[in-house]
Amino acid sequence: MLAQVWEQTTALWDGQVATNHVLDKLRQSRPVLQDNTEIFEWLHHIQALIAMLIDARRVMTQRDQ
Repeated sequence: MLAQVWEQTTALWDGQVATNHVLDKLRQSRPVLQDNTEIFEWLHHIQALIAMLIDARRVMTQRDQ
């Protein structure tokens, strides 16, 4: 009986090791998400500059009329 418990425990251990290997492979193959915060900040800044240019052009056009 003790031998059967030992065999079952060993089988469970082997299964756990195999599962851990699969999980490690999945973690390694998953792409790392890029932090785009700086890019978004630059885009927001560019949008603000474009809006300022459009507004300035509008003011100049109204003044010329």
